[in-house]
Amino acid sequence: MENIKLTNYNLNKDIENAKSVIDKTIDNNSFVFNECFPIYKSTNECISHIPYMDSLKNKDRILSVIGSGDQIINAILFGTNDIVGVDISTFPKYFLPLKLAAIKVLEKNTYLEYFYGIKEMPFQDKYYEIIRKELDEDIRIFWDFLYNYNNNLYDTHLFYDFNIGVKTAVLNNPFLQDNYFNVLKRNIEKVKLELLKYDMFDANKLNKGYFDLIMLSNIINNASTFNGERLSISEYNERFLQLMKKYKKFLKSLPLTKNGVALTYNFSFNGNITDFFKEKEYKVYRVKENTNSFNCENEILIYKRGVR
Repeated sequence: MENIKLTNYNLNKDIENAKSVIDKTIDNNSFVFNECFPIYKSTNECISHIPYMDSLKNKDRILSVIGSGDQIINAILFGTNDIVGVDISTFPKYFLPLKLAAIKVLEKNTYLEYFYGIKEMPFQDKYYEIIRKELDEDIRIFWDFLYNYNNNLYDTHLFYDFNIGVKTAVLNNPFLQDNYFNVLKRNIEKVKLELLKYDMFDANKLNKGYFDLIMLSNIINNASTFNGERLSISEYNERFLQLMKKYKKFLKSLPLTKNGVALTYNFSFNGNITDFFKEKEYKVYRVKENTNSFNCENEILIYKRGVR
């Protein structure tokens, strides 16, 4: 797929790092994001929430965390043709093109079978043999090597062990609903996509121009991690306040167009943020998640530049 470009990468080093993760000679079982952090198989954000979907519409240029790739895939569904994807981890930039190639050559049910497993184990070789023909050379070399290196690749530490079932994946992702999968197939041909390893917290130094939308996923949770410290309530509240001030400063530094938007997904396990973002340029939406096991409400934070 010639419209997907990897930059700022070293294929041999990336393969060696992936081998070391699979062999467990590199320990990437950490809550702190780093260059060998495992790949998310599927988004744990519900992109189907109305505020999220509305933010994706009518955007010419998008900068996004890559993560599982699902955020970018849904942006392509809603018509964005120019996207830059960054991730502090080495591996997501190889996983997203695999997903896009799978969308291009598989039917929706087969795509779900390959990535989630309905009747068989996920990541079956027979489907990869079809997909690999659509991959650019370096991406194909990466996955060919790993498929040959480990015959149970999807269960290694290369992938994050938080698995989302196929029903939740469909509920979370508009591109897996109704007839959108076929719309997405057509849109993939039009998109210009650049993927690179980069820390989104340094987005103001990226030098890739300005963006109508910046999708930050849940990096706010990484920004506000207390690394297991035992804090009193007053210490926690004070620390959280300082971190939210820091995050506001980060949002204002982003390379957004005049009326550009930045989207953050805050998981409530790390504290609610509604009370910290009351100025006019912010909107916080409480959203109920697709889970039957417990009640869960997270928050979508929309920052719009230029609002006073």
